[in-house]
Amino acid sequence: MFFKNSYIHILLFFIFLSPTAISQENSNENEKTTLDLIQAAADALEAEEYVKTADYLNFAKARIDSGSSPLVLYRYYQNFAELSFTKYLVAEAQEAYQKSIEFALKLQDTVAIVASYSGMANALLVDSKYKQALKYQNEALEMLKDKKSKTYYGLLANTALAYKQAKDFDGALTAFMEVKEYFQTTGNFKSQAIVENNIGELYRENFNDFAQANAHYKRAVALNIRANERHQLSQNYHNLALLFQENNTLDSAFYYIHKAIEIKGEIGDSGGRALSNHALGTIQLTAGQYDEAINSFEESLEISTLFGITPGLFYANMGIANALYAKGNHIEALAYYLKVEKITRDLESFDMKKAISKRLL
Repeated sequence: MFFKNSYIHILLFFIFLSPTAISQENSNENEKTTLDLIQAAADALEAEEYVKTADYLNFAKARIDSGSSPLVLYRYYQNFAELSFTKYLVAEAQEAYQKSIEFALKLQDTVAIVASYSGMANALLVDSKYKQALKYQNEALEMLKDKKSKTYYGLLANTALAYKQAKDFDGALTAFMEVKEYFQTTGNFKSQAIVENNIGELYRENFNDFAQANAHYKRAVALNIRANERHQLSQNYHNLALLFQENNTLDSAFYYIHKAIEIKGEIGDSGGRALSNHALGTIQLTAGQYDEAINSFEESLEISTLFGITPGLFYANMGIANALYAKGNHIEALAYYLKVEKITRDLESFDMKKAISKRLL
């Protein structure tokens, strides 16, 4: 049987900061202009205008020098990290979040520290480093425990994802349901959609319940269409494709994965295309389209290498090896399996280590 897991298909909450979240009273006019540029970038990121976000951040970076305040540096690195993470540039995001944490601590501002800790935890989660992620999440939750706001529940949702990676599936579901209830009460469609998507992932990946997974994904689709959230919508379609593949309904699987890839291309989600091209490859592999699958996995590998998506390197190489093995090219397949084994040395995931050990045996 081929290894059927894919990337960690999760949609994480960002803790976006309002223009007044951190005081700008002591900023001079030059710094205020720089902060305005960074805020414009944050607004563009919220609107999923990634090219515009990058342009504003580049303008801001050109104004930053050795005399810039911790406030300016914090805001710049936090937003740069969020842009990188949104585009699945994982290594770049982790480096930027580390800088963000450094300057947030200098500011001694609770909002800034929580946001940078949460962001770093997100970037570690998609890199299969849930133990490190939990460390940052728990520190941030401790700072928020006396005031359970939207930020608290967003962070609790991300912590549920770490529980999921740690195999505490019931704990993850309990946390997600608490978060879902909160966002239903507040009428936050975007956040409800994120929770519905992740509950769908639990039912698909861990409880093997097709009907429940399909229902939660479809709720997420409806909510994202209502909120005009195309980035998240593409991820819902991606996950539906995997669900139908596992149910051996390949026509539907191909339909949804092509919809996901189309949206990712339209919104400039380069890193996200690594995930969806991998998923396309797995569907093609299931359909016996081995050469087409190899092409899809190779495209996923190219993107993952370019952007430092470590789990992507694992799954893309594994996919190529599986396709080569299916074609009867066992020597070529072995070379890729050995690459996969080497990659797992830097990952915390027991499932990944177990999967490649089983294939090599």
